[in-house]
Amino acid sequence: MQLYTINLENFQNTKGIRESKILCDKHQESIIFEMNFIKQSNLNLENYFLTEPTRKLEHMLFTFTEKFWSGHTMVSLSKMPSEIKEFIEYFCDEVGPRPPCSEQEAKAARLMKKKFDEYCDKTSLENFTCRPAAYRWVFRLPIILYILSVALYVVSTYFSLQASATPLGFALPPSIWGADLRFYHLLFLLAAIAVSTFSIVIIVGSLMYTKETVDLLFPKRTSTNVIGKIKPQEKAKKLVLISGHHDSNWEFPLIKKFGSKYVNMQAIPVILNYVLLPILLLKMATHFLGATPSFHTETTILAVLVAPIPIMLYIYPNLVSKTPVMGANDNLTGMAVCYEVAKYISNPELRPKETEVWLVSFGCEEIGDRGSKQFVKSHYEELKEAYHVNIDMVGEKESTLCIVEKEVRTLVKLSPEVTQKLNSIFEMLRIKAKNVSIDAYTDAMSFAKKGLKSASIVALGPSKFPKYYHTTNDTPENLDYNQVANVVKVCLEFIKQIDQKA
Repeated sequence: MQLYTINLENFQNTKGIRESKILCDKHQESIIFEMNFIKQSNLNLENYFLTEPTRKLEHMLFTFTEKFWSGHTMVSLSKMPSEIKEFIEYFCDEVGPRPPCSEQEAKAARLMKKKFDEYCDKTSLENFTCRPAAYRWVFRLPIILYILSVALYVVSTYFSLQASATPLGFALPPSIWGADLRFYHLLFLLAAIAVSTFSIVIIVGSLMYTKETVDLLFPKRTSTNVIGKIKPQEKAKKLVLISGHHDSNWEFPLIKKFGSKYVNMQAIPVILNYVLLPILLLKMATHFLGATPSFHTETTILAVLVAPIPIMLYIYPNLVSKTPVMGANDNLTGMAVCYEVAKYISNPELRPKETEVWLVSFGCEEIGDRGSKQFVKSHYEELKEAYHVNIDMVGEKESTLCIVEKEVRTLVKLSPEVTQKLNSIFEMLRIKAKNVSIDAYTDAMSFAKKGLKSASIVALGPSKFPKYYHTTNDTPENLDYNQVANVVKVCLEFIKQIDQKA
């Protein structure tokens, strides 16, 4: 790297500019402009790169349309999109799909550490254990348990009707093994309630709050978080984390077939379980009150509960397949952003003055943010005053960058301080973005649950759902690399603003 300081006051259309520091990397063919202004100027800094320091300065002048102000750093890196593309294709070729706790995920972690080694002052791998096999069953068990609970309720209703004045089907004796039929009605009803309650516990515990409700039933496996640290020029007063994750999921056939309608289909087993338990409890109440529902009422309830079972049997095998996906967007784009940030702030001219920066790639995000959850647990004391920006799925073509304010399913609100700062940066850089609430499960959630300052940047399509999310079409050719580069610029500006605040 070589630094050139040039006075631009005498050049046409540069009124208000005192000087421009031009950092030229001949090999990378990229430059970083740090503009210092005497007063507000109308400027639009377009992408530009310099191959020779002796190139005429007139070629560095730009059209004038947008306002910038003193202290703003504009990073203009013409080759950044191609470098991001090269980074993502490298991981696709060298590693391929990276299912949680697989050897491919471990290889991705090792390669990411090597990438961080190029620019970070200190890097480390932090292993942790989790139980990835539980992931599929968290989706499947509510379906199985619903069907089992309904079956138990059918048997319970059969005993109830046999004990009433309107027996149904094959007549039973008044008692079986010394117990009357109402005892068996109550026994099977209690069993149905127990099964339904267990299903609700899984839905609320695992799907809403990412608790490990059934994980103990499955074997332990090892995953890895990757951490790269860049020290400031002076004593650190602030800490900023930029993160992504290096695992990829298995394909969701329902998403590939139905797209954003998958969310509605996934909700069917959840809603039915929520409906079933109150019905069972109401039936229990009528039993103890001595009330007897009519034959018509009983059969209508049974028909309503049984009717959705064929749909659930279709959903069951199509929720999560055994085919791992490439995960170019989800989330090699996040890894690429972390790498690019490390590359540019490690330079002496751009290194923060009093802010330490951690670049983190989490393992096992796809199975419930296991890596970030363990990371927060291990580093909580260091993170209390830190700022965290998580990057996830920011590169899909025809998508819009979004700042996540809330994760609805998990009832988690992300940091207003971080989201507001990101909003101002997007606006200042004239990069289009909007604030959204999403379903769930970015790694920012693990931070926000512990009261830490955290938010996520994602990208969503016109349907407010990533088009290739968790499908085998999540590949490099479906990415917009300029958009990923814009996220790098946002992260660099975020770090700079926190450093200036320090």
